[in-house]
Amino acid sequence: LINTLKSQLSKEVRIKYREHIEKFLWGDALFWSRSYFCATTGSVSLETVKKYIESQRTDDHKRKYERTGRYSKAKR
Repeated sequence: LINTLKSQLSKEVRIKYREHIEKFLWGDALFWSRSYFCATTGSVSLETVKKYIESQRTDDHKRKYERTGRYSKAKR
């Protein structure tokens, strides 16, 4: 169920915000992390959710790309 939601949302977001997304993703780069988090709001604080989301950012997700005719890795 979650993977279906992520797949459909990814398609819609890529269509609606294509120009913006192209600045950060290159080629077939993953839009979402392969993992997911699911909990009721009664048992998990917003701070816990934020910490989980931040922990999902890998080096691959932190890389940014510039568009210069072709996509190239942004200089740090």
